Amino acid sequence: MAYLSRKSTLLLSTTVLSALVAVHGAHAQTDKEKQDRVRPRVSEGGVVLLPTLIVGDPGGKDDAQYRTAAPVSSTSKSDLETRFGGSVNQALRNTPGTFSRPGANQPGIAVNIRGMSGFGRVNSMIDGVPQTFRNGAGHGAYGGTLLYVHPDFLAGVDIARGAVPGAAGSGTLSGAANFRTIGIDDVLLPGRNAGVMTSFKLGSNGYDGSVMTATGVRKVFEGGGELSIMGGWAKTANSDYRNGAGAVFHEVNAPIGGLGKIEYKPNDTHALRLGWIYYDNDFRNSGYRWMVNNNTYSLNYAYTPDSNLFDAKVNLYYNKAFMAYDRTAGGGSYIGRETDAVSFGGDITNVSRFQLTDRMSLKADYGVSYHMDDYQVTPYRGVNQPGKLAKASAFSDFTLSYGMFDLTGGLRYDHWNLSGVKQARRQGTGGGWYEECPVGPADCPAEAVSRSGGALNPKLTLAAKPTDWLQLYGTYAHTFRPPTPSESFWGLVGIGSQVGSGIFNNLHLKPETSRGVDVGANIVRDNLFLNNDKFRLKAGYFHNNIENFITQGLVPIERCVGAAVCWYDSAMWINVPGTTRMSGVELEGGYDAGFAYANFSYTHAKTRTPVGSFVGGGGNADIDILPEDYGMIDLGVRLFEEKLTLGGKARYVGKGTYATISFTSPQPTFTEVPAHILYDLYGSYAFSQGSRVFFSVENVANKVYAVPLSGDGVQLAGRGRTFIAGFSTKF
Repeated sequence: MAYLSRKSTLLLSTTVLSALVAVHGAHAQTDKEKQDRVRPRVSEGGVVLLPTLIVGDPGGKDDAQYRTAAPVSSTSKSDLETRFGGSVNQALRNTPGTFSRPGANQPGIAVNIRGMSGFGRVNSMIDGVPQTFRNGAGHGAYGGTLLYVHPDFLAGVDIARGAVPGAAGSGTLSGAANFRTIGIDDVLLPGRNAGVMTSFKLGSNGYDGSVMTATGVRKVFEGGGELSIMGGWAKTANSDYRNGAGAVFHEVNAPIGGLGKIEYKPNDTHALRLGWIYYDNDFRNSGYRWMVNNNTYSLNYAYTPDSNLFDAKVNLYYNKAFMAYDRTAGGGSYIGRETDAVSFGGDITNVSRFQLTDRMSLKADYGVSYHMDDYQVTPYRGVNQPGKLAKASAFSDFTLSYGMFDLTGGLRYDHWNLSGVKQARRQGTGGGWYEECPVGPADCPAEAVSRSGGALNPKLTLAAKPTDWLQLYGTYAHTFRPPTPSESFWGLVGIGSQVGSGIFNNLHLKPETSRGVDVGANIVRDNLFLNNDKFRLKAGYFHNNIENFITQGLVPIERCVGAAVCWYDSAMWINVPGTTRMSGVELEGGYDAGFAYANFSYTHAKTRTPVGSFVGGGGNADIDILPEDYGMIDLGVRLFEEKLTLGGKARYVGKGTYATISFTSPQPTFTEVPAHILYDLYGSYAFSQGSRVFFSVENVANKVYAVPLSGDGVQLAGRGRTFIAGFSTKF
């Protein structure tokens, strides 16, 4: 653990000193100030966020998702840390309707919702800021969207499935995932205006350890208003791990994270927040050494006067993800590749409320948003074509409430503009699917091109609450996703010549569109069998009809010079003819009696995406198909006045499918990925309100298994038995 000692000791000493200085002038919060800080969180980046609830040991269930007439779920910080052993991928896979693509040696997070992922189908965000990095490297690498954030900074993950309201739903097909990072209220103990939060973890089987420390100061002004400043640093070390049979798999990486936030509230009407999230890591993936750096900047302003007409928010953001292949690593055609994925934009939203009669009220949510995805690469780009995708939206949701009924009508207009460079073409190439370059004195040069379009997307939701414990809802919605530069301008460009070599642009791609139905029920029962016990259940069914699904395919293109006419199969992104249908059932819930609890989640869905004719060998498209069934059962007890929590869970993943292809046989071959059940243990003991120890044991039985949707095919790359233990405290 020498890698932790010097930096962590220096930072910890600095934060402790600053906290002690701040404590000298700190005073207790008033009751009103405490109440203000437990109100529902403001929407970050237009995402529908669940209210912040104080969560204790694992097993405590947040109520917000069970009181929302939509397919939403939330995972808390304590669950991430203890129940899931700090694994974001494990947490996502135990959320209904949600999966992930966890490459054994890829620390980036690729979120899958209802079988859809990559290229904006799911809006993946850090504190409401969209993440747009991708790298189609081939050789088994995932070419879709990857999100990089240090897991020790996460305060929780909010998932919205299906049609997403607000700015987060702009050009998004199947859902959104917002990875929330810690704030000042996570760092400080209740009643304190300065303090330090720190955690330290050690583990086995490739998890060498991690350290995280954060400090914050809050100044409460006389007459109202406050200013808070906080910062944090984290580092984790991972080495090669073994599966249950002892086979070694590569996962050496040591992510470093940084965080800073400033929040100023002069009064109850105005609130301004500035945020910065930093991530730095290097690791080996797809035959190259990746060096990744991600910086996320955000500005959030809330205007909340004592008026039913205004509850306004302004969000601005800028994100830059930089990736380079290490020039000193040796080998490979693309050593020296560099990528800049820049994402910037903002939104303005407002909520107005009207009391029409004694029993009838109207709430109007409306706003506009803009987002730019600017993707730039060096000449060593391979299949990574530069380009820009701008998305602008105007959206509104009007909710009419009468008695037990809520009727919401939503309308969104999304506009998009795609610009980039059509690759150079050799003379004599064209015909069929591709623009012809006639035989002549020279090849056709590259040229700048652009496309644009728009779509009107309606949504209608009817919710009813016939009793105080039962809520029923149904939603019909349209969503769409425009083609990205990675798909439209995709082309394997020869280094030096900059002339295409058999893989071509498709500038005629149509946007993907979905017509979807969600039907669900929420049950919230207290005092069901015992005093103060709680039963929660969220059940839902969805069905989506998707048109123009985009995947990779081999198409005939004439490619001959001279009088001879020749046709070859060339690779490009294409729209799949017909309708792609996806449907399923999603369940989650639990029973909590205080001294004992039981939680569960389950998904049964047919979410098989069309498999194109050019996958697997190139590694540039999804090559795994989701299992139809997966779920979790979690049981635990709380002892010694609920200070000690001991729990265990069973994770089930049904059989999946892996598609492979050879360049000599373009039709894919499908191989079954076997189903598996894994058993985990976890526990924690709270010494005080801010200090606790915790542990987790993943895969207790040391089972050998393959991981569906991992990009590893049918390799038995599942992690073997792994221990993690840690300590966290606030002071």
